[in-house]
Amino acid sequence: MTREELIITMAKKAGEVICSIHPSPTQTIAKEGTHNYVTMADKTSEAIIFSFIREHTPNDLVFSEETASTLDLSNAGSIDHLWIIDPIDGTVNYQKGRKYSAISIAYIQRGIPMLGVVYDPYRDELFEAKRGRGATRNGNRIYVEANTNSNEMTVITDNSYDPQIIRLHLETVLKLPITPWTIMNGSTALEICEVASGQANIFFNFCPKPWDIAAALLILEESGGVAKNRKGETVDYRSPEVICGNEFLVDQFIQSIRQSS
Repeated sequence: MTREELIITMAKKAGEVICSIHPSPTQTIAKEGTHNYVTMADKTSEAIIFSFIREHTPNDLVFSEETASTLDLSNAGSIDHLWIIDPIDGTVNYQKGRKYSAISIAYIQRGIPMLGVVYDPYRDELFEAKRGRGATRNGNRIYVEANTNSNEMTVITDNSYDPQIIRLHLETVLKLPITPWTIMNGSTALEICEVASGQANIFFNFCPKPWDIAAALLILEESGGVAKNRKGETVDYRSPEVICGNEFLVDQFIQSIRQSS
């Protein structure tokens, strides 16, 4: 099985597990921060993905949200084959039965994302990207929206386990000249994919983790989008902040929040 086949198979199998396990309080363990949990489904999803990697690419390294790792991603360029995994992105949504969660898997080769998959098992939507070959949703090419009218933006941001980050996100939206249609759905990976597929214009998060964004940023890039920080610098999956969209609106967004600071 090639890695291109493997990444899709792992995501689909993990998705089946997520949909088959009914969340309950007895299956939930609180982690550091508020609204930060790991569920039996997180662990089971992760175990399935790990088992596929061990069977098909046993020498590859893995960096996953739910398993402690000593890997230093600042040195990812020295790692030949690396998987970055979030077995359930949107665990709070899963726990509450909101059905807005995803499996996020990225394959990184010497620091460069080569494959990315974000799978929404509830809608059976598979977002996929291969470096240099575009991005798709269920096999159909996707592109960021070409809109350049910042007054008509739909902006997505996200919650955080740190209440101060939630406050920062909300305050950032209020810095824009015209308060946009604003969405907070609770799955960074899916929300970036919504921007990549033209369903929204901007996504920003000032506290993402690599497993949240590694796959989705490749999908965004291959759909014609960009990811920058508040300084206007292009960023990757190791960045502590991301602003995503088409380049014109991302630059407008950054300029607007700078002027209001």
